[in-house]
Amino acid sequence: MSFALLLLLLTGLVLIGVAIAKPRTVFQYPIVVGFLVAGWLVPQASAVERLHILGNLDLSFVWLYMLGCVLMTVIGFSTGRRVGEARPGSARYSSLDRFDLDRLSLGCLVLIVFGTAAFLAMGRSAAADDLGTEWTGVTALYALLSQALVYGMALAWLVYMRTGHKRMMFLAIGALVIFIPVVLFAVKRSSAFEIAIIFLLGRFFVRGKTPSRAVIAAGAILGIILIHQIGDLREYVKVHNVSVVDALVEGAATENFSVLNLKRAPEVSSGAVDIYYTEKTGGYRPFASIWNRLVQQYVPAFILGDKFKNGLKFDESFKDQYFSSHGATRTGFSDSFRSFWVFGVFCFFAIAYGFGRLWTGAMAGDIRCQFFYIILLNDGLIAMTESVARFVATLPFVILVTWLPFYVASRGTRATVRGRRRAAGGGGELASAGQ
Repeated sequence: MSFALLLLLLTGLVLIGVAIAKPRTVFQYPIVVGFLVAGWLVPQASAVERLHILGNLDLSFVWLYMLGCVLMTVIGFSTGRRVGEARPGSARYSSLDRFDLDRLSLGCLVLIVFGTAAFLAMGRSAAADDLGTEWTGVTALYALLSQALVYGMALAWLVYMRTGHKRMMFLAIGALVIFIPVVLFAVKRSSAFEIAIIFLLGRFFVRGKTPSRAVIAAGAILGIILIHQIGDLREYVKVHNVSVVDALVEGAATENFSVLNLKRAPEVSSGAVDIYYTEKTGGYRPFASIWNRLVQQYVPAFILGDKFKNGLKFDESFKDQYFSSHGATRTGFSDSFRSFWVFGVFCFFAIAYGFGRLWTGAMAGDIRCQFFYIILLNDGLIAMTESVARFVATLPFVILVTWLPFYVASRGTRATVRGRRRAAGGGGELASAGQ
């Protein structure tokens, strides 16, 4: 293991150590990133070096850039927290009294129904059966809209934790029942993490319940094992047309069992070769990946046509023959570097800064900060494992879809408050007239 990669490993282990020493920090964004670094990034990077997957390339610069991204995540989160604590504006949003509960529960129901309709439509699309490729056309639109199901589930569970209203619990469980096939049949690790984080973080923010040190350590070990087995499980489920439970019972997870002794490293090797040859050839494409992702996500080719849509995109291909594909996703380290050179580390500073601000508000009791932290945490990790551009492109949809339930619910309480004030004002005027 090279010295640069060893530094990256030590950084991840230090962050895990902080979580074990202080369990209340386990859900902080940099700590979760630390688990990802030690359990996913470094093992794949080590395999790239050990097995010479990219030949004899000197990748020290690549590992140092990734280390810089992780360190900027820590700095950005700490900065966001300090700024948030210096401007405690979220205190005025801390109570559910600001929102009409009936309207908020109706908003949850609308999100769940809307997301379920898109989810079922996505399942009927032929492209949805082609796992491991990027969805396009109407299927990509359905996949985007189906996230409303997850948002509705998260909001319903969070409100249930705060109020104890059974109807919110039933909404959350109903959404979970609809969404769980993604984990059982598509075997998506991001979806499994998304479900876990919704229920664990909702409980943590409201009731302050944190896992014990033993549970954190055991969870870290189990997570490392699962994250490297998920690809084989997904392939087994697809080939044999069974659920993940059947695959586990049939021993699919033990056929090619490995923890850290990987024989392939698709994502990290792809990202590493991108960074290496971009630095060597100067093939930078400022903002290209972000713009292309926005076009990919929000411009409907099935309405406007592929030619029009593709004409809006920048060319991100290399002009030489150095490039070769090693995986479906190329990590957020790749697209941030190709867009901004070494200044790409500030992409992770900005993302972590936002999470730091949300964390401060969430710990102060702001339900909106709690909600957005929960639904964005998974995308924050995808910014590293897949693409920074995907995280940025997700934000407009998240804001558009989730703003409405809070807005409608707050109008109900505003109207009530205004009515009380009018009644109180009218009473005062009559009293004055009587005198």
